[in-house]
Amino acid sequence: MFYLTPAEKHKLQSQLTLVRSEGVEEELRGWNYYKQPLHPFYEGLMLTMEDLIPGQISYEEVLYQQELCRKIRYLYREVRRSFYTLGVANYEILLEKMSTLQALNPHLLANSDRQTQLILQREIDSMKARLVDTILNEEAVSEDEVAATFLPLSVDMSVDGSVIGIEKGLTVDFLHIEPGESMPIVFFFQVPQAEHLRITTAYALAVEAKYKCPLDFGCITYLTLKEDKLIIERRIHNIDDSRRYDFIEHRDQVGSQ
Repeated sequence: MFYLTPAEKHKLQSQLTLVRSEGVEEELRGWNYYKQPLHPFYEGLMLTMEDLIPGQISYEEVLYQQELCRKIRYLYREVRRSFYTLGVANYEILLEKMSTLQALNPHLLANSDRQTQLILQREIDSMKARLVDTILNEEAVSEDEVAATFLPLSVDMSVDGSVIGIEKGLTVDFLHIEPGESMPIVFFFQVPQAEHLRITTAYALAVEAKYKCPLDFGCITYLTLKEDKLIIERRIHNIDDSRRYDFIEHRDQVGSQ
């Protein structure tokens, strides 16, 4: 789910060049949260993620997605911890430990339905393949370089969304594009909708507000299970002026109700 294809990487490189040349209006960057138009018109406004896409996601779906994200984060933390404990020289031991979810950590399977197990197993299989490919095809790579290649996800970044009018305690996951360039990533078990882009836009604005680093892309991953086959569709999108204005207008409209 987190490994970009060569075609996606090539397309992103082209988009990065274009985005950097065109830029984003300075007043729409998250670090300008204290002034208009980004500052919430209604003081104390704290919308939930569901408020950003009203009527499109049920409470049960929210809980399921939260639990899935929790397990994915747990998986990544466990693999990262094991990798740095064993080191590059002992990567074969790590591969053996990653042979199954049960071998890595049985807690990953606790209270997990079939869909969650398939998602987690697919991800650990992808990590194993990327680990072998990185070690066998790169020369004199350090542990950090190997980790950055086969573990392209940073999880559990905490930000305060209240400065831009959304939830206070947000946890954001990031997919790394290249050194110094990342994008927030979210999951949906629904058909793609334009409104979903408000979620990644909101995350990007909240992170910009806290860390003063520009975020120009978001990634939405749509997951579908058909006859025990996991179908994954990634939609990588610009977080440009139009997306930022869409978030602001929707936030203020909901806040006025």
